[in-house]
Amino acid sequence: SMANTLAQLLPELEQRVPTQWRNQTVAIVENVEKSFDQAVEELPNKIEGIALWALNAILASSSARLMDLAFFLLYSAFLLFDPLHINLEDAPTDTSPGARSDLERPT
Repeated sequence: SMANTLAQLLPELEQRVPTQWRNQTVAIVENVEKSFDQAVEELPNKIEGIALWALNAILASSSARLMDLAFFLLYSAFLLFDPLHINLEDAPTDTSPGARSDLERPT
């Protein structure tokens, strides 16, 4: 609607200015029309570029979080289905003061 109004008013502007400034006004109006047409033609490409940039930024920031979540879930599932097995049966049972544990180093 704004573009239509501008397109209707520009030819009237050329006729309403004083005669000595008509050539300059016509040149300015043509320059404005060219710039406007060029901006309208480039607008979809710019919008596409901005949308792709925003999508890429969102994916880059969320992919790290998704990988963290995936490894956390994998780690949790591993511990849930295969918990740490501590074998207490092989531990030394002699607790007398002179008994040596397997964990001690000989000196």
